[in-house]
Amino acid sequence: MDKNNPFIKFGQILLGLVIIALLVFAASNIGKFGKTNNHDAEVNKTITDMIKKYNDNAPFMISEGIRFENITALPNRILQYNLSFINMTVDEININNFESEIPVIINQIRTNPDMEYFRKNKMSLQYSYKDKDGVFVTNIDITPDMYE
Repeated sequence: MDKNNPFIKFGQILLGLVIIALLVFAASNIGKFGKTNNHDAEVNKTITDMIKKYNDNAPFMISEGIRFENITALPNRILQYNLSFINMTVDEININNFESEIPVIINQIRTNPDMEYFRKNKMSLQYSYKDKDGVFVTNIDITPDMYE
């Protein structure tokens, strides 16, 4: 692969986003998570707080050619990372490169201690990509059943 290809270290970029989000989350919420009857409400509040802090710094480049736009919470404990290819159109992007990185991402979620919060709370992660013109490219969906 050529060094200007935006798919180089693709799995590391995705994992990096998750780790950054977790670090922001952990720094602001250490000690909040005992077992309570309001666990779902606590998770929702914590995720909302984390998203706000993370989005306050968006948009920003995560690699050459890929920009993080924002993160949103979707129903059913899904976090959606919205990303854009700033130099490529949908016709120039090889979707097969995305598929080959899914096992790498799943393995990182299973084994990385920083991902424990997501595993414990059965969070799904969705990476949604658009091209430089805002045209939808693809989603990568990682669900709890994939990493349990």
